[in-house]
Order: sequence, then C-alpha cells, then structure tokens
Amino acid sequence: MSATRKIRRSNASKKTVVHESSGNVFEDLVLPDAIERLAKAQLSRVIRKRLTRFLNKLDMHVHIQVRPRSKRGTRAAITVEFLSTS
Repeated sequence: MSATRKIRRSNASKKTVVHESSGNVFEDLVLPDAIERLAKAQLSRVIRKRLTRFLNKLDMHVHIQVRPRSKRGTRAAITVEFLSTS
C-alpha cells in the first residue's frame, strides 16, 4: 500500500506528491515482470561484487563500463577484455 504525503518546495508554492516505495523500483515504475527484473538486478549486483573481489585478490584492476548499444536493432552485449601491462 502506498502512503501519499504532500511536501512544500522551499522556493515555490506548488505542492509535490511523494509516494512511498514498495521496495521494488520496477514495480513502482509499473514495468512488466517487476519481480523478475528486481531478481535479475539483485543477482547481477552479487555477481559483480564477487567478480570484483576475486579479480582484486588476483591483483587485477577492475573497470566496468556501461554505454548504449552502438547500432539500432543490434542486441546488447557484454564484453570482457584482458589487458596486459607488458
């Protein structure tokens, strides 16, 4: 159940409505498959943390880069590169 409260902006007389989160941002945004999306996001966070910790223990620098797809119609992809310092 969403609680609704009204707050005043300090520089305007307009009121802003604020809705309390359900705890699932995908549900709050009314996106399809909200529970599945949240599960995937949580899983990817855990995987990223473990991978980062593992690579750091191997004395590796970890760099994660996120950008839009290069061409319309192509599928999104994940690329992993190993860069040698020699």
